Amino acid sequence: MIKILIRTSAFILLLGVCTVSCSLDTTNDAEAIEKIEAYISANGLMTTQTTNGVYVEVQSPGTEDLPSLQSVIRFHYRGFLLDGREWISTYGGDPIVNFLGNVVPFGLQEGLATFGEGGSGTLLMPPSLGYGNTGFSGVPANSPLRFEIEMIDIFENLSAFDQAELEDYIEQNELDAQRTDSGLFYTVDSPGDDNKPSTSDRVRVNYRGYFLNGSEFDSNNDFEFELSQVIPGWREGIPLYGVGGKGTLLIPSALAYGPEGNNVIPPNTPILFDIELLEIIE
Repeated sequence: MIKILIRTSAFILLLGVCTVSCSLDTTNDAEAIEKIEAYISANGLMTTQTTNGVYVEVQSPGTEDLPSLQSVIRFHYRGFLLDGREWISTYGGDPIVNFLGNVVPFGLQEGLATFGEGGSGTLLMPPSLGYGNTGFSGVPANSPLRFEIEMIDIFENLSAFDQAELEDYIEQNELDAQRTDSGLFYTVDSPGDDNKPSTSDRVRVNYRGYFLNGSEFDSNNDFEFELSQVIPGWREGIPLYGVGGKGTLLIPSALAYGPEGNNVIPPNTPILFDIELLEIIE
């Protein structure tokens, strides 16, 4: 079976930066904008403004290709009040991984959209683009905000992100894996006999399921089921083995539990299974 490698940077998959939507009430923006512009002047910042009024200072623009709302991005950030108090930071831990279109507050989303891969800079925003008149943990209501951001990776969409994650896992674990047209990767430790199931057969297997950080989320022996009633990655992958065959299925999220997730499996999560096909049941 597969050697499980605990990766040094297990990713946080598609978690929102926070769960509070920004208020669009601009009542208190005028005073906040005066404070932001005074901060910019006092600190000698060279900024431009986005369409909705985020002030952006670019330390490094990164690549020319910018993310779309459908892009999956991996980024680090620090959040500050204008008096210098830091209220949040991802540095010292895993970067955030999310769809750009799911990032909140909106000012952070709009500011990140101006950087290519490898880019870094500072974002300043009035309350209406931050946490408005409700505030957030560590952020008082009606506070202008400053974010320092670093855009680490940009993936065109979730499929591209999954493929990159699985390919990285395969490389780190030095696996001899093959890829099907659907994006499923698999290894063959033992091919088994010539008796392979069809997608409508009932089978019995041993299996263990893992996240890509190496942690196990499920296992079962002598598990019996209809191939027509399981996730697409199993429905396609198990017929690649004959009875007695063993190997590993490395499954992109679209062929696993998709945007809904399942119990302990978060939405949009690529996973892997060690599989042993024991029997095709007539």
